[in-house]
Amino acid sequence: PREIKRERFKIERDKNGKVIVRGRTPEWLAATFDLEDVEAREELLDRLRRLGLGRALSREGVALGTSIYIGEVSLVWE
Repeated sequence: PREIKRERFKIERDKNGKVIVRGRTPEWLAATFDLEDVEAREELLDRLRRLGLGRALSREGVALGTSIYIGEVSLVWE
């Protein structure tokens, strides 16, 4: 049997250059955490980094301080 590798997330840019992250796990995490709470925001960013999102955003040329969209949630990548 062949191993099926599941994509954790996908990074896209729309026609205006907006960075959009798609994927079940990041979208669920972003929808779950209260981003108004500083500790919750830090926890979300930490979990996204552990998924490998930080390295992937860096490879795509996304700098710290850039707004990214994960599902319906917008946040500044720190």
